[in-house]
Amino acid sequence: MTEASTKQVAASREAEELATRPKIVGASVKRTEDPRLLTGKGAYVDDRKAAGVLHVAFRRSDHSHALIKSIDCSAAGEADGVVAVFTAEDMSEVNAVFATSRMKNYYATPITGLATDKVRYVGEPVVGVIARSRYLAEDALELLDIAYEPLAVVIDPEEAAKPSSALLHEEAGTNVLCSREFKTGDAEAAIANAAVRVSGRFRFHRKTPTAMENRTYLAEYEPGRDELTLYTSSQVPGIIRDALSDALDMPGSQLRVIAPDVGGGFGGKASLYPEEIFVAFAARRLGCAVKWTSDRMEDLAATSQGFDQIVDAELALDRRCRCLFDLSVDGRDRAGSGSEFSAWSLQDRQLSWTRPWHCDVQAADRTVSGCRAADVDIRDRALDGHGRATARHGSGRVAFTEYDSAG
Repeated sequence: MTEASTKQVAASREAEELATRPKIVGASVKRTEDPRLLTGKGAYVDDRKAAGVLHVAFRRSDHSHALIKSIDCSAAGEADGVVAVFTAEDMSEVNAVFATSRMKNYYATPITGLATDKVRYVGEPVVGVIARSRYLAEDALELLDIAYEPLAVVIDPEEAAKPSSALLHEEAGTNVLCSREFKTGDAEAAIANAAVRVSGRFRFHRKTPTAMENRTYLAEYEPGRDELTLYTSSQVPGIIRDALSDALDMPGSQLRVIAPDVGGGFGGKASLYPEEIFVAFAARRLGCAVKWTSDRMEDLAATSQGFDQIVDAELALDRRCRCLFDLSVDGRDRAGSGSEFSAWSLQDRQLSWTRPWHCDVQAADRTVSGCRAADVDIRDRALDGHGRATARHGSGRVAFTEYDSAG
């Protein structure tokens, strides 16, 4: 058989295999995981039993932006059942983690297990109390004495982006942690010369993911081998492992991160959290298993939230009110207290505005710009859709205005 004949036979077999392959699109696909989960045979982090496990409770900031002047842990440390009380000072050997990126005009802020020197949002963990039970740890929290010096509070993304605004991260020199622009042609000139111009300002407020399973972390440590295993209700165990390896100076061969069944995430469990760093540190420091399970109020206060945006969009049309695809979009995001591993979501939100609409003419003049400014709130994160919903809403509203203009 010649080489050409061999290739022809192989191509024929591949075509036959594709033709007989089960169809997925439009087909009813039976879910394989349902029986196990619906009959109570799922395995979540909080279900795991570890011998001699200790429990964590966090004293969280009740200030949006403040300096930590002093922390008195003496009474809490003597409380019944308390094994240890840790502040950021006790975690000095733990490295800060940075969500680095090759994006231009991006500044990575540190992610630490506990607030260091200042707090940047209500709900930020400041002190971790470890006790024989969660109840005893919670009781000891009431004995902590923390003194704060309140600082200026900014909650508006446009105000936060101004050079005169109070800085959340002084070392950055600005609150604008990320800024991007996607540009083709000269949208501004095209819009200026258009027969019809349609514009709108759109305000999208924060939203929180509310999964059935609150965030839960269990760290188990083997002192003899210096090996750590973290069980986490995370959507991104690979990212968590790499981050903890950096934070704890542990090689990957000694560190495992396991995400068993996860009871919902919606993007809220798609990055590293301070509590993950803390339980890993505590287990290694104490030489035993350490567990933290969030309650519902903690989850609402300390789980990162969906994007808060202000978007100005303008669209150009010809005299017949046909879309020329001359588009200008400028968006300002609230980044919350710092940068995240999902900070790329700004890019995805911007690109969502550039996707084709139904137009008679599709010119190439488009400008989509945006920035993410830090302010006093829990970190912003990519929730379901990564900004596509807000882009679709804004572009749809502009388009409907266009049709109204056409009569």
